[in-house]
Amino acid sequence: MIVFGDLLSLRKFFPSSSSSSSSPHCSFMFFISIIYTLITSSSILCLVNSINLNYYGKYLGSFSPTSVHSVKGKVYAVNETAIFIQDFSYDGAGPDAYFWAGSSSTPDVNGFIIPDSLGRYDVLKGYSNQNVLLNLPKGRTIKTIKWISIWCRSFTADFGHVKIPPNFEPPKPLNLGPIRGLAHGVSASGVIIMDAKTVFIKNLYYDGAAPDAFFMAGTGDRPQSRGQKVPDENGSLEKIHGYAGADVYLRLPRGLTVMDIDWFGLYCITYREDFGHVKIPKNLNVPPDYVFLESKVEPFMSCLTIFPGLMQISWEVRDQEIFFQLEGKVEPNQYLAFGLSGSSERPEMIGADVAVTFYDTLTSTVQVVDYTLRHKSQCAPQTNSGACPDDVTFGGRQDLIMVSGNYLNGYLKAIYKRNVVTGDMNADQDILPDEYATIVAAVGPVNSRRQAAYHNIKYTRSTDLPIRVAFNKIPLNRNCSSLNIDTLLSSSTHSSIKSRAWKHEKIRNANVFRLQIGPAGGDRGYTAITGIQSWGIAWWVNGKLIPEIHVQRGKNYTFIVEGGNDPSNQAQYHPLYITESREGGGGQEPAILNSPGHRVFAGIIFNRGVPDPAPGAGRYCEWKHRSGIDRADDVDSVDEYKETLRLECKPGSPAVFTWSPDHTTPDVVYYQCYTHRNLGWKIIVNHGISRTGSIFTLIVMFMVYTILR
Repeated sequence: MIVFGDLLSLRKFFPSSSSSSSSPHCSFMFFISIIYTLITSSSILCLVNSINLNYYGKYLGSFSPTSVHSVKGKVYAVNETAIFIQDFSYDGAGPDAYFWAGSSSTPDVNGFIIPDSLGRYDVLKGYSNQNVLLNLPKGRTIKTIKWISIWCRSFTADFGHVKIPPNFEPPKPLNLGPIRGLAHGVSASGVIIMDAKTVFIKNLYYDGAAPDAFFMAGTGDRPQSRGQKVPDENGSLEKIHGYAGADVYLRLPRGLTVMDIDWFGLYCITYREDFGHVKIPKNLNVPPDYVFLESKVEPFMSCLTIFPGLMQISWEVRDQEIFFQLEGKVEPNQYLAFGLSGSSERPEMIGADVAVTFYDTLTSTVQVVDYTLRHKSQCAPQTNSGACPDDVTFGGRQDLIMVSGNYLNGYLKAIYKRNVVTGDMNADQDILPDEYATIVAAVGPVNSRRQAAYHNIKYTRSTDLPIRVAFNKIPLNRNCSSLNIDTLLSSSTHSSIKSRAWKHEKIRNANVFRLQIGPAGGDRGYTAITGIQSWGIAWWVNGKLIPEIHVQRGKNYTFIVEGGNDPSNQAQYHPLYITESREGGGGQEPAILNSPGHRVFAGIIFNRGVPDPAPGAGRYCEWKHRSGIDRADDVDSVDEYKETLRLECKPGSPAVFTWSPDHTTPDVVYYQCYTHRNLGWKIIVNHGISRTGSIFTLIVMFMVYTILR
């Protein structure tokens, strides 16, 4: 490594002179500045980081160019029991070929099958420059085998192999020893590098009293403030709390591996104080990041890019099962959806049978859920309508089985399977692998119930050129380019959405409110204002998008409602009611209506305990986009947004009800939809001026008037 002192030694080649500003001395300093810029430039650092981030394990070798059946690929040992093959190819022509390993001197019949990336012991199909992650069967290790082969049992033929070098040591975790604390009671019995991204601290103690102590890592001889913060076990970059003998797993931040650092420890930034650290040796032989490797695996030859740079699907038919890999760029709590269209002729969401996958931040797991899209509306299980999971609607069931899934740096991948014919006549379409099917796809957010909300990010439109697939037709080459996870969305891409929200309107000093349905305002409207994911529609009150309504106790207020009165059309049936529930949608769980947490104050009447939303159900009026396109991102205010809309009303009369908040009414209630959640917002209930207060105010005013006379 070149250091500044080494560069100074070069000065002898630039004799000193004081004659002019263009002297060799100045030339030397200019030369130094150029070199320093180059060796510290982000491009060089990015190159180094890229090398480390693409660490697949310890290199074993490559399949020989003389291998048959187009076998090729670079083979790495991930750990003692796992193997990664980069850019693996095989033409799939062997009738009985497998990943094969053994302990004889050369490949022979005495080997054993290594299951494929999905854990299957099936005959290999074709691969085309695909990454493969293999786990040896239980009881087998890399140290007990001498070769890895593509072996055909029928012809006892070796299509190509890689030999394990003698005395090969596969990557394994490394114990760096204890942390001997220097302050604040810091100590740990061991710091273990589990893999290139994971550090395990065993039996950690720290009193938690420092003003800004962090887990930190960096380069150089000793800890210093220019190191990089390492998120705690909860993923937080806030100052760390106290620990009393805790075992803690930490994941290095994005763009950093253990190969990039010289030290790791606990450090106080304010006082520049090292509380205790360990040194990181060079030339580590530790496992690569397993999550990263899984994200690189491409198990299926057949692949289709649906939204370029955003989402793709790959698949493989095996007898009566079909395996899918759905992958794309999304944030936590955003979903990818893919499935069969509701129409054989065009991409049609209504009637579609889709898989919805997302990273659930509550459980830190990837989920895949079987959905049926019965109507273009939020799921309403009480009426068997909307975009619902199959097991929520009457007679349906979950027929998707998760095989594996991971989420890393904004990259979501789920591998799942289903039967081509599930037998679920209520919710699933049959897949006929030899016939062409029209597919649909979407990207959108999940709501507070972990269900798919309106696909406001990307989706296949009914006017798009149909995408048609025959799942049994295998291409000669995999026709998808790999999604580069190193340049994907970070979790903070939309974290500043609140700052982009339009100014939130408030309605004061009004006693009549007219409510109609309209668009939610994209990323700048309902979701940005409330912090709650919308379905795509919301209440408009007196021509304003979900305003905060202010009322006073003891006064009468009139609500004129035009949200729909036809229960058979759930997408346009939005009876209004006033409740203490922040989400509303009480019709989905009528048994809890008027119980604590979901009391009803107006808009619903109860007949022997049965809720009737008729008082808040009037004709349907909707603010629609004049151009047919949502212009929320093009305007700076709700008023400007309203100019892009037009109001359309169906025949009929609005519903009208009155409400008088009293002393039992909470200070904050909500105007919401009976059928669907999260269409409305807050009503602030003020105390107003009591009768006694009014009389007192009049007396004071009279006294002031008398004195002034």
